[in-house]
Amino acid sequence: MLRAARKKESLAKRAKVLAVVDDMKGKGEPITFLGVAKAAQVSNWLVYAEGVGEHIEAARKAQTTGRARERKTGAAASPASVATDLELARAELRALREERDQLKAAVQRGLGQRVGRAGHAELVSRINELTAANQALADKLTAPRPTRTACGPRSPRPRTT
Repeated sequence: MLRAARKKESLAKRAKVLAVVDDMKGKGEPITFLGVAKAAQVSNWLVYAEGVGEHIEAARKAQTTGRARERKTGAAASPASVATDLELARAELRALREERDQLKAAVQRGLGQRVGRAGHAELVSRINELTAANQALADKLTAPRPTRTACGPRSPRPRTT
């Protein structure tokens, strides 16, 4: 009876380990003996046991060959490919910055011509107009304000105790 219960528990733990390995494979997580043991919440000894260790090792090899196959087929970018992409992006960025600077200079030239076309007399009259408006606002701000005596003197309130 005790032996049968122990056998049943052992089979359940082994099945859990195999399920964890399949789950890790499906998620693309790296498969390691220690990682499987922790995820399945079993002892490190069990993941190396006969029948379980071979399954984990086969999954590790499949994962390794899958990564190598991705690199060969171009599914995953190689370091040289990433470096090339980075250099192309930098070149495009330089070109865009040059274009931005050229457009900015063109706008500044256009504004300069507009200001240059306005006559000296126009600019002086506009400055005088703005100065007068500024002075009027300053005078209004510093002018004394009337006090509130229209309602009469204020009488003290009776105290309530």
